[in-house]
Amino acid sequence: MGSTVVYLMDGTTEVAASSVLDTSYVLEDGYLLFALTEVVFCRTCCDLGLGERIPSIEEATAAFTHADRYTLKALRKQKTMAYDWAMERKRCYEWRLARVAPPRCLTCGGHELFVVDGEQCRDPVSGHEFILSQCYLYQDPFPSSFIRLSPEGTVLEADYGPQADDEDR
Repeated sequence: MGSTVVYLMDGTTEVAASSVLDTSYVLEDGYLLFALTEVVFCRTCCDLGLGERIPSIEEATAAFTHADRYTLKALRKQKTMAYDWAMERKRCYEWRLARVAPPRCLTCGGHELFVVDGEQCRDPVSGHEFILSQCYLYQDPFPSSFIRLSPEGTVLEADYGPQADDEDR
């Protein structure tokens, strides 16, 4: 559990994302599919935040193939955590094959994202420079913060929990 802290080259610091934010896609049958997120600089809202991390079709295929080969068939009769994991991989694979839209910013829904990864990086379009660090803090393992997304990444519902004032950052 932790937060990603982004140090801007001008010396300011921002807490960009929390790893305990519950982010899920709401599928047509109401099933909540875990959504991957990553720290991004959104060129639409000009801010740091979370963006969707959409696995490539190859990644989703590999995860599903592994799940199918080793667990799904063998554990079909047993309702175990491994079976649940395999079914999650199957749903993720099916969702990924149907997904059309590019990744979105979870704040504004924009598609023009720069993924802030690596220890130090520069957005080639805006020129912003970033340095990443991990900060591990105790956080409630059952967070009240959540985001629910459509299968195409549109925010359907969000509760960001208690928010600190910008001055407190």
